[in-house]
Amino acid sequence: MKFLFCSMGNIMQRHFRNLKKLLPECKISVYTHKYDKHRIFDNNLNIKYSGDLYSDYDIEEIYYNVDEALSADDYDAVLIGTLPPDRIDIAIKAAKKGFNLFIEKPLSNDMNNVKRLEKIIIDENLKCVIGFQMRQHPVLKQIKKLLNKDVLGSIYRIEITHSSDFKNWSKGRGIDFYAVNEEQGGGAIRSQIHELDYLSWLFGNSFYLRYVHGDINNDGIEDSVVILGDICYNNEQHRKIHVIMSLDFLGSKPIRDVRIFGKKKTILIDLIKGTIFDYKTNAIKLYNFEWNDLFLNEMKDFIKLLNNDYIKREDSLASIYEGVVTLELALEIRSLLGGYSDEK
Repeated sequence: MKFLFCSMGNIMQRHFRNLKKLLPECKISVYTHKYDKHRIFDNNLNIKYSGDLYSDYDIEEIYYNVDEALSADDYDAVLIGTLPPDRIDIAIKAAKKGFNLFIEKPLSNDMNNVKRLEKIIIDENLKCVIGFQMRQHPVLKQIKKLLNKDVLGSIYRIEITHSSDFKNWSKGRGIDFYAVNEEQGGGAIRSQIHELDYLSWLFGNSFYLRYVHGDINNDGIEDSVVILGDICYNNEQHRKIHVIMSLDFLGSKPIRDVRIFGKKKTILIDLIKGTIFDYKTNAIKLYNFEWNDLFLNEMKDFIKLLNNDYIKREDSLASIYEGVVTLELALEIRSLLGGYSDEK
């Protein structure tokens, strides 16, 4: 199989290693910017510098012009992890050539040409996955099973917290890191968009905003946001659940948890530790996993999708439609910072 990687930043290097682990004989070409020194990341975000990507990765060919890269071969898929403002244009060019797509989250920094890309993908019957690897988290997969079995009973409130100092995951990339740059799609809402995705994946995408509070700082981004809204379970209008979501870049210690309040059970999910705590029984269950497992399993399922192997897609991979809906919600939230929504 043949693949084109557009960008070789941290996340794309992780995908490269995982893809080569799963398909050692596959051919991977790379489109990237030309630098004297390239940053080489490991799975713990440690950085070293290399003047030659070929010496660190088994790359078929390196291109510094995206059009040249896209025209060089007939790829089974193009994986796009450039800065968010560039993703849609590259994806449209690739889709017009009939290439399947894997696009990192967020899909873009705005809605320009997003619907156009979606239409091309549908019209050309292409396979497209958006990089929401949290769908592969063993705890969230277990929660999906519990919800399907109605173990928690009627759910009336969900509380989600994602608090982290971005320096912990930028690892010295400084002011050029997209997450702290407004024009590149930064800010807590778009950078921590995984929370919006798994919320809709678990409960449905009928989300109604009620209130958004947060401030735009001097850099033009939001570093702390509180979102209040209602979500209709399985998109059933009569089953509304109150949602409180807090996202921030300010936490001294990373927190990533979910509380789900049901009439039968209330549970606390810790996505960092991989635990589910049952408030009724005081029982706690641990799901052992490595963080890279999420990305590796995501790539396994993407390969299955490309090979037309059976896969229950809704249980593992985000479609272009879901990527568009989640981006629309993120941008709507951002537009309402500090203000009430009239949505009914």
